[in-house]
Amino acid sequence: MLASLLLILGVGTLGIALRTFRHMVLHKLGALGIFIATFMLGYFCSDRNVLVGLLSASIWLVLPWLEILTRIRNLRLPLEKNLTHQSPPSAEAFPDLHEITGEIEGEGFEHADDSGWDWDDY
Repeated sequence: MLASLLLILGVGTLGIALRTFRHMVLHKLGALGIFIATFMLGYFCSDRNVLVGLLSASIWLVLPWLEILTRIRNLRLPLEKNLTHQSPPSAEAFPDLHEITGEIEGEGFEHADDSGWDWDDY
């Protein structure tokens, strides 16, 4: 049991250490190491059941969905928001505005008016 715990800690520590590197391959190997450590945690805690190991490793795939579901519920858009005339952003804030506008107009869209809304605290 102690050997299994030390193996899990070693693989997990190696995975976290590899995630600190800036090289893409090492970064991805670190993520794989964390997946493997989580699999091994479920595998060894369930008396060597592969299915429990796979389920424990798959929790990492569900975590982003949990964050999306909890964060979207907190986002609230205003029910009434009127667009008003606003001048286009400066060339410093949006340097490619004229090029993108030309491409959009080239696709058949026509320029109606510059409008937007104040974002307040959103």
